[in-house]
Amino acid sequence: PPGSYSGVQYMAGIGYYGDVCLLHTDESVTCLQNLPPSWLSNVVKLTTGGNHTCALKSDGTVECWGDTYYGVLSIPSGLNAVKQVSAGYGYTCVLRSNGKVNCWGKNSNGQTNVPSWLANVIQISAGWSHVCALKTNGTVQCWWSSSYVPAGLTGIVDIATGNGTTCALKSDNSTQCWTWYGLLNGSIGTLAHLPQWLPNTISPSFDEKKISIWSDNYYRHNVCHITSTATVECSRDDNYNYDHGEA
Repeated sequence: PPGSYSGVQYMAGIGYYGDVCLLHTDESVTCLQNLPPSWLSNVVKLTTGGNHTCALKSDGTVECWGDTYYGVLSIPSGLNAVKQVSAGYGYTCVLRSNGKVNCWGKNSNGQTNVPSWLANVIQISAGWSHVCALKTNGTVQCWWSSSYVPAGLTGIVDIATGNGTTCALKSDNSTQCWTWYGLLNGSIGTLAHLPQWLPNTISPSFDEKKISIWSDNYYRHNVCHITSTATVECSRDDNYNYDHGEA
């Protein structure tokens, strides 16, 4: 329920229906809407999708809860050795320790059909109906409803996906975002609304370490960066919609 929580080391949200889940330092989980199973423990990472949440456990297995639509809670039998889990709208993808990617759930645009040629993956991000993978050579591969990737895009260290939109954080601390229509023009947009206790300015040279995106009810996409000093910098564009984020 809403309130003040301590010992929080990770937050996952906001899903299509606005859920937010917190991972505590004791590896327990608190969610504001879809409550996690009472027996859930040893969680090391969280991700929220359309109306479901998945947890990566310390033993490399995955647990999911929430809506049962599209078979999103039907975790493949024998799934283990998972390094990362990313939830999209009605589907989930995982990256395993052998560099392979597995997806299940809603497949309206082929988003769970992982390309057979995909290899050397170090990070994945599941959006509304497309998935992107960051490879060991700093390049990005995306598939299905928004498979477009800007030509010559290299030096990528982090990726995030939303509703047909993808953002990539580069090693020089610059950010490139694009949609299925092509590149977003110019900067991301105007400064997003931030809590008063967070910085309210964006420096063009701040040291970015992590990128995250999500949407609000007015179809504005918000791009936020976590810096090396543990501060958060955000900007917003009103033209495209992101569907979830993690920080």
